[in-house]
Amino acid sequence: MEITVEGKPGQVVAFALAARVIQIGCALQELLERGYGRESFPLARSMLTGMIHMIVIVDGETDGRARTFILDAWDYRERLLDRALSYEFLTAEAVAAEKKRLTVTRASLVAQFDEHGVQASRLGKSPRTWHGLNTEADLFKKMRMPHIYDLDYAWLSNETHVNIGAIELELQEAFEGKTGFGPKGHLPPEVLLASSHAIPEVLAQLSNLLGLNRHDEAVEMQRTFRDELRGASV
Repeated sequence: MEITVEGKPGQVVAFALAARVIQIGCALQELLERGYGRESFPLARSMLTGMIHMIVIVDGETDGRARTFILDAWDYRERLLDRALSYEFLTAEAVAAEKKRLTVTRASLVAQFDEHGVQASRLGKSPRTWHGLNTEADLFKKMRMPHIYDLDYAWLSNETHVNIGAIELELQEAFEGKTGFGPKGHLPPEVLLASSHAIPEVLAQLSNLLGLNRHDEAVEMQRTFRDELRGASV
């Protein structure tokens, strides 16, 4: 399915974030259908990251925050290229070519912001993140969604960081002398819960941003998701 959008640059960036969240949701479905439930945790968490970044942009000063989001990503990409060159992972020619491509793309996007007289905008002053807050927890709290962080994001972090919580099953298998590999058929409610929050939310944000008057449909989708999950857990 293909969707196109025309509008101010900030709208396009927000739309792209929504599209990415939905695309990740498609990948999650593939993993779950193939029996890779726990392995889908990092992707599920990335859906929530994309969702909250979109909310930040849509919440206010949309074009200014979108400009900051873009420029920060381009600056970070250039730093990664410099590191790759220092370790001789990429050649100087390859780095130069990629930087040239990035420069052209960035200039085109920035020109759109300049055309609208848009200045960069951030929520805070921390240099650690594009939005200016110190942590993702701070960001969810600022966007009035601490419950999403506590119920979804934080629970998915064990698998993302591969700490002791992530290897519980592997430890059990190792102690029993029957370590196995491949799909293990687990359907984790944490992933389903994250999806039930992220996808309806980005659709609701799109409706608000583009004036589609379909916010209630997205809310109803989220309610249906939640009720189905509760019913399955009984």
